[in-house]
Amino acid sequence: MNKGKKVREEIADKCNSLLITSSSDSPDMNLEYYSGVDALTTSGTFFWNLETEPVLSISDIEQPNDMKRVKEREGRKQVYEQIKEESRTNKIGVNGRYVSMNQKKRLEKELEAELVDVSDELQEQRSVKDEEEIKNIKKACDVTRKALDKAKEGVEQGKKENEVFIDLHELYYNEPVKLSFTPIVASGKNSVYIHVFPENKKIRRNDTVIVDTGCRVNNYCSDMTRTFCLNPSKQQEKIINLTERAVEKALSEVRPGMTGAEAYRLVEQFFEDESVLDNWKYSLGHGVGLNIHESPSLSLESEDVLKEGMVFTLEPGLSVPGVGGTRIEFTGVLQKNGFKKL
Repeated sequence: MNKGKKVREEIADKCNSLLITSSSDSPDMNLEYYSGVDALTTSGTFFWNLETEPVLSISDIEQPNDMKRVKEREGRKQVYEQIKEESRTNKIGVNGRYVSMNQKKRLEKELEAELVDVSDELQEQRSVKDEEEIKNIKKACDVTRKALDKAKEGVEQGKKENEVFIDLHELYYNEPVKLSFTPIVASGKNSVYIHVFPENKKIRRNDTVIVDTGCRVNNYCSDMTRTFCLNPSKQQEKIINLTERAVEKALSEVRPGMTGAEAYRLVEQFFEDESVLDNWKYSLGHGVGLNIHESPSLSLESEDVLKEGMVFTLEPGLSVPGVGGTRIEFTGVLQKNGFKKL
């Protein structure tokens, strides 16, 4: 419970207990972070009176976990009765980003306590990764590079978007790893959109093709994107070159101590100087961990401070209707001297 000791210091002035509820169809990855169980496949309740050992109630007590007190999940009433008995407080911390307003009202009534949002504190702790977490993400990135090489082969062979998509699934299945999100394979007119499903259409030699994909190793995610074009026009060469230069600028200049907005403005200024800022439609990057999108945010208004040990993406890109779209994305860890690609 080393992870728990740190968060206890952060939330102790707000509450005396922490409650995390999660279901396999709507997982809260904080359950996995603090208990060690697979939150994608297990429904459970993690409750911690900050003065005692936490207790975990899960549907599969045989699953490996890091907890001392584990019991098979009972009915909701039995679980909540134990929480009321152990909480000894009328303030319980919860992940407000996960608990809806309706759930909050119901839980407060059933637990006879006030629920306090500690989601920022939970995210802050998870944003800085330890060596084991970084190792898992690095392994996921290694597999994802294989997938991108496979996608490049498909583009060179003139396959259809959905055929490249199927190739990615087959590679991940054979590794074997889980997907961290549904892969994007977008060519031609589709490449100007940020999120689009693969279509049953052949990839042409003069199409820009964006492949955005990632996988999970021990549930830690990777997220990487490449842009391919076999026979680019001068306009396509220009936007691909500008995207490559933009990501290199971010890779070389992002440093600890910057805010997410300051990192964003590095590339914003570059694109503005090159007169293509209107063709940049999204943020510079986002944190990666047990969730594919988590803290920190590298966006226009982000106040998140970038710290050593944070893992996030850098993914500038351009969208030019009639020409095509580009995006180049790396997942990496921030170190004392800068960003290191994983």
